[in-house]
Amino acid sequence: MVLNNPLPTVFILQEVLTWDERTSELVPKYNFSSASSYGRLKVILPEKRSILVPRLAISDIQNALKDFGDEDYILPVGNPVFVAVVGAVASDVNDGRFKVLAWEKRAKAYIEVQIEL
Repeated sequence: MVLNNPLPTVFILQEVLTWDERTSELVPKYNFSSASSYGRLKVILPEKRSILVPRLAISDIQNALKDFGDEDYILPVGNPVFVAVVGAVASDVNDGRFKVLAWEKRAKAYIEVQIEL
């Protein structure tokens, strides 16, 4: 008998890039590798997604979170407008429940915060 127990997903809200003077390239600003201990990492929005046309970002977020469940996580990084939207959408598709990964500076690790509305 095969059990269908997929790995949870960590939804990284938005890619954030920075200029690397050494390589003259845009590179990821943050290293999210330690968040992979919570599940498979998936970026929802590219860095360049504009808040001037929020409908595109909202559609991308809704599509990415259509199967969001209790086992999944939100890693809220990027534009604050999109952070608000991702929380609203996660709550909507999962009966008011979602988990956020927050970076704890002192522990240098992510901590799980459960939200229930």
